[in-house]
Amino acid sequence: MASKRKETDVVGSSNDKKKKGTPNEIGIILSNKSEKTRYNKLLNRQIQLNRYPNSHVLDALGIEDNVMTLIGNIGWNDFVGQTHYTYETSTREFLSTICFDMDRENVTDPKHTVSFSLCNIEYCMSLPEFCDKMGFASTGLIHVSHSGDTRPQNYDQNEFWLKISGRDHFVSKSAKASMIHNPVFRYVHRVMSCTIFGRPETGTVRSDELFILWAMINKCPVNTGYCLLNHLAYVAAQPKGKMVAGGLITFIAWKMGSVFPIEESYIEGNYAIDLDFCKNMHMVRDLDGKSKNFQLLISKEASILLPNPSRTDITNVENWLYYNIAPQVP
Repeated sequence: MASKRKETDVVGSSNDKKKKGTPNEIGIILSNKSEKTRYNKLLNRQIQLNRYPNSHVLDALGIEDNVMTLIGNIGWNDFVGQTHYTYETSTREFLSTICFDMDRENVTDPKHTVSFSLCNIEYCMSLPEFCDKMGFASTGLIHVSHSGDTRPQNYDQNEFWLKISGRDHFVSKSAKASMIHNPVFRYVHRVMSCTIFGRPETGTVRSDELFILWAMINKCPVNTGYCLLNHLAYVAAQPKGKMVAGGLITFIAWKMGSVFPIEESYIEGNYAIDLDFCKNMHMVRDLDGKSKNFQLLISKEASILLPNPSRTDITNVENWLYYNIAPQVP
């Protein structure tokens, strides 16, 4: 039986208010025609679970310390370092009501705001206020202007892509996650593609994911709140497709102090980026059938056996690419 969420006290602000009206069939109050229209469209879309790091897999592959260090470098320990279950009611309510108003005119000091509903309480706040409630840094990339984004000048996506894949030009549509050599980077990419940029197909590398991976390595501030809200607003606006957002919304609800109905259980399923997931994404092959010895799949020209911390430790830049070694066999 699925465990049930414990009740907590609601922690709100002066801008938070209880919604008035008649709850629908799953207990959600929709205030206007726009929310009702979006809700009806969302009913036709399937909810897919977010997936999170699995300590058993990380230990088996010998990459746990590196993966958790990268996640911690930008303050994601609570956000993706632990599992957040998906609840149908909160997922549909949040996506039906989210409005992320991005100030694209004021480049130097943008006034981004967000509003959404959870547990029939309407929240409205600025981006810095949202970041503060979530425990995210308010610095880093917070604005994409008409002329481009404001990422650090020392970040060059082509140069970084070359360093981790051996390929000299990054094109998001054709950049495959399997092109990344080091298993730490490949696993962290999957964490992002299953959480903050959650989507049904995780085989390609988005430009946002590549940048954040670079930021993790270089301990560069990232405005996670902006990235999160931008993604959730995008998911909510799509006319079709699976919604990979429930765990993210649960995290927001937890940080906001929202009280889920005590009788509602989370959606059951696999929430882990486990060994089967790693095998299916062609990251590793189980050599002994006992999940103790693995071969990292890179190319016919190069591969290494796992666990192998001395060759996967990302603090050694020589471990970012494996073209210089012959394929290892058991």
